[in-house]
Amino acid sequence: MGRPVQAYDEHGVVIWQADYDIYGNLLNLKGDRQFVPFRQLGQYEDEETGLYYNRFRYYDPSTGGYISQDPIGLAGNNPTLYGYTRDSNTRIDLWGLDCDVPKKTQTHHIIPMAVYKAFRKDFKKIKGYVQAVNVRTAKNRTNLIDLDTPFHGNHPKYNEYVSKKITKLTNEGDLKLDDINTLQNNLRNEIGKAQASGKNLNEHFGKLK
Repeated sequence: MGRPVQAYDEHGVVIWQADYDIYGNLLNLKGDRQFVPFRQLGQYEDEETGLYYNRFRYYDPSTGGYISQDPIGLAGNNPTLYGYTRDSNTRIDLWGLDCDVPKKTQTHHIIPMAVYKAFRKDFKKIKGYVQAVNVRTAKNRTNLIDLDTPFHGNHPKYNEYVSKKITKLTNEGDLKLDDINTLQNNLRNEIGKAQASGKNLNEHFGKLK
């Protein structure tokens, strides 16, 4: 993870040493805390606040998250806008903007293409909505998310869940961009819960109403 664990003087004697918990808090510290102010990769501890400066945001090691939302929003590919990464054991966030994505990922539509096609006329009326049909060339990633195994493959229960939510919105009137954005955020959060629990999308969304 790039965390410093020891510092030596010119004689090779250890003058600073520390372990870390999963959020980056110092444990078993030996030496002056601020002698080495660097914490998780890309972070610098602010002595007065105890927060870790991450260039674009401040990270709180007591909660394992940032104190402000990701300035690039949903383009950061993190279901939680305040989160450091989806998995701090395997990912890093150098600038407080986004996380490194493992190679074994696949980009998915949050509003699935099958659902989009079923409600195409309704979506076409929404000013500013971008489905991002071609995931490789899409510049607007609001409707995209990168998922790891075991989240690849077909997910009919997820599609069914999203379809029900869209149906409910259309029954209440014309689809609005704010409503779709709220739905996308909620879906990202639920996907994050599925990932944290180890369940695939069908297992998780099949139990939701």
